[in-house]
This record gives sequence, C-alpha cells and structure tokens, in this order.
Amino acid sequence: MTPTRLFAVRHAPTEAEGICYGQTEVPLTHSHADAAGEMREALSGVSVDGVWASDLPRCREPASLLAASLEVPLRVTEALRELSMGEWEGRAWDDLEREDHARVHRWMSAWQTEAPPGGETLPAFESRVRRWHAELSNEPSVVVAHAGVVRCLEVIRRGRPWSDAMALPVPHLALVRL
Repeated sequence: MTPTRLFAVRHAPTEAEGICYGQTEVPLTHSHADAAGEMREALSGVSVDGVWASDLPRCREPASLLAASLEVPLRVTEALRELSMGEWEGRAWDDLEREDHARVHRWMSAWQTEAPPGGETLPAFESRVRRWHAELSNEPSVVVAHAGVVRCLEVIRRGRPWSDAMALPVPHLALVRL
C-alpha cells in the first residue's frame, strides 16, 4: 500500500568533496544534533507518524534524535542505503579518473545499466528501494536518507525517468515532498 504522505530529508553535508563515497561513512559538516535540529525545522508544520532512516550513521543518528523530538517511532533499514560504489568507495574521483579511466568512462556512459566494479547497478538499487516502499503502511512518514534514495523515490512515486531524477537537486537537510 502506498503511503498517503511521504517526505524525505537528505543527510547533512559531508566533508568529502571530490570523493566517491556511496556507502562509505565520511565526516559531516554538522553534528548529529545540529542536523536533527535543521531537519525538525524543515518539518515545521508537517505531521508525520514515523521516521525511516538509512542504517548509515550520517542518516541513522540524526534520524534517531529527530524521531525522539517528534515522539514518533524510528525504523532503520539497509534498504535506504545509498547506491554501492564497490571498489571505488572512499577514493578520490580524480584518482579514479587517472588510475581506472576506462572503467570510470564505461560506467559513466552506461550508468543506468552498469555497476561500478564490485558495486550495485541502478536496477538493483531501485529494486531494493522499491521492495522497501512496497511494504510501507499508510501512515505519513519522513525518510532520512541519501540523494540517490530521494531520486529513486521520485522514480518510484512520480514515475520520473532516471535521467530526469538525476537532474533534480537534492539539497542537504531540506524537506522533499514525495
């Protein structure tokens, strides 16, 4: 059953400029408490019955504080993780371009079907998020997750093609109505 209302908030900005980090944990520009406060502010005037979060700390920790402040249940799941970048996780894009040029360009030219080495294809990622989405109840919820997950929910809920979803801005700590 599709929830009547679903909102999303992307985690706090990272200090990982130029790094391919996907599911790798990276330093944030905000404390978890400050991020939760900004999320709470973004949700001002919005009523939700639950908070969902990726299990990665950059989402899970502020989501836990947010759920406590809203006095609603928190549900944490691996299904809301960012796309896995496999062998490229945690590496600088400049280094990847220099050291793994052919595979980077192959992936970039076929990103809708190819996986990074040892990583996840977009169809597998979408399938993972779709399975989670299909199990949602009808309660209004907020999802604390990653840009890829928010874009995937645009594909799932609004029927956008991936090329359009990837062009959408997903600002950190801002509310997205899905």
